[in-house]
This record gives sequence, C-alpha cells and structure tokens, in this order.
Amino acid sequence: MELQAIIQHAWNDPEFKAALLADPRSTLERELGVIFPPDLQIFIHEDNAHTLHLVLPPPPDSLD
Repeated sequence: MELQAIIQHAWNDPEFKAALLADPRSTLERELGVIFPPDLQIFIHEDNAHTLHLVLPPPPDSLD
C-alpha cells in the first residue's frame, strides 16, 4: 500500500484514521507489511485550515 492509499484510507475510514493518529507505528507496519527499526520515531500530523506544519529536513552534510 502506498502512502497516498494510506491517506485515502484515513479520509474514508474514521476508525483507521483514529488508529493512525493514536498508534502510527503499529498501524503503518500492519498496512505496509513492514517492520520499522525500533529507533525510528513516527509522527502523524493532521492539517486543517488553522494549522501549518513545517518539517525541517536534516542539513545535507548530515546525510552522509
């Protein structure tokens, strides 16, 4: 399942959306059929008309 399909699923299924927001790691692992490394933090943020999320990527020199 692609990330766009995950988003679509969340738009159409309130129970899935609630699970994704409450426990993103388990929900994504189940939906994607993968196991994420234990040290990977996963955050799901829901945008709305009154919220802006800005994600700062790591500096290019730290990606070596």
